[in-house]
Amino acid sequence: MRRCFSLAIKGRPSPNPFVGAVIVRNGRVVGEGFHEAAGQRHAEAEAIRQVKRKFGAMAPYFLSTSTLYVNLEPCDHYGKQPPCTQAILRAGIRRVVYAMPDPNPQARGGAGTLAKNGVNVRLAGAKMQAEARALNAPFIHRIRTGRAYVTLKMALSKDNQVAASGAGRQAAALKSGRTDKPHPIYISSPASLEMAHVMRDKCPAIMAGIGTVRADNPRLTCRMAGGHDPLRIIVDARLQIDEKAKVLRDDRALLACGRKMDRQKAGRLKKRGFSLVILPERGGRLDFRPLLAHLAGMGIDHVLLEGGPRLAESMLRQGLVNETVLFRSPKKMGAGKQDPEMAKAVDAILAASRAARRQTMRSGPDRVEFARARKEKNGCFWPAFFEK
Repeated sequence: MRRCFSLAIKGRPSPNPFVGAVIVRNGRVVGEGFHEAAGQRHAEAEAIRQVKRKFGAMAPYFLSTSTLYVNLEPCDHYGKQPPCTQAILRAGIRRVVYAMPDPNPQARGGAGTLAKNGVNVRLAGAKMQAEARALNAPFIHRIRTGRAYVTLKMALSKDNQVAASGAGRQAAALKSGRTDKPHPIYISSPASLEMAHVMRDKCPAIMAGIGTVRADNPRLTCRMAGGHDPLRIIVDARLQIDEKAKVLRDDRALLACGRKMDRQKAGRLKKRGFSLVILPERGGRLDFRPLLAHLAGMGIDHVLLEGGPRLAESMLRQGLVNETVLFRSPKKMGAGKQDPEMAKAVDAILAASRAARRQTMRSGPDRVEFARARKEKNGCFWPAFFEK
C-alpha cells in the first residue's frame, strides 16, 4: 500500500484525488500506475494496461491470479473516464485491497459493486487508512465542506522574524546593484526553498496579500524543472496593486477585493482578462469563506497561503487554515523591534502550530514543522511528499 502512496504523489490530479495502484502476484509487482491529471487514465486502469503490455497473451492469467492494491476505493461512475470497477471486472482480477472509502457521493460504492460480482474486497488496516486520508485531505475537505483546503506556509528566523529590516533589504539591493526595485531576503536554506517550490508545483493555487506583493514584487511561480505554475490569488481589499506588478504578467491571476476597491482600476484589470472576486467585510476584515467556496467551485481543492503574516492571522482567526508548514531557520535577521501588528500576527501563527498535531523533519540547516489543527480528523498532508 505504501507503494500506492509513493505512486499517487507523482500526479497533479486536482480537483481529483491522488491515487496510485499496484498489482501484485506471489509477492511480486507485475503492474502499477497513478492518476496523472484530471481527465487522464485512472490509476487502476493504468496498472491493468501495464500488465497487458508486459505479458501479452498471458495477461489474463496473471491478472486473474493477482491482487490489486489501491489507496482509494475504485470509482463506480462515468466521468471523463469510465468506472474503475468495470476495468477491474473486465480484467478478471479476483482480489482488491483499498485504503479508504471514496468520500465523493457520485463515485463511491465501488467496493460493493466489486463484491456483488464475486471479487474478494478488503479494506486496509487502520494505519494505512489514516495515511490514505492524510494524502487526500484537500480532496476530502472540498467534498465535505464545499471549500478549498488551506495550507499556511511561512519561513521564520531564529528570532521569529518573517522579513529582514529595511536596512537589510537596502544592503542586499546595493550588493545586487538593483536599488530601484524591492529585493527579497531569503530566510530559509536552499533545501527549504526547493521544498517550497515542490509545494507550489503540487498546489493548484497560491495566495498572497497586497503587503507581500508591494514589498517583494514576487512572481509566485514554480521554479523547479518541469513544475507547473499555480493560479495566483492576490488579496487586496482596496485594489492598491501596481498594474505592472509581476503577478499580473498574464491573466492566470485572481484578485480578491472588498466593496470599497478602486473601481476604475478594477475595470482596467477586467479588460485585461483578470478575475475579481468581491468579498464581504466583517469587523473591518475581509470574510474569506466565500472566496474558498468560489475556488472549490472552480475545481481548486487546495490553496497555498504564502504571505504575509497579517493575512495568515486573519485566515486563522476565521478558522480557515487547515494545515501549517513552518520553515524554522537558525539565522537571526536582526530586524530590531518588530512592528506590533506583525509581532501579533506571528504569535498567532506560532500558537496555531503549537496547538496542533505536529510532525517535524530537517531541511538542510532548517527545521520544518508540519501541523494539522486538532479539530481535523486526518494527519498532515505534506510529509508524504518529502519523506525519503
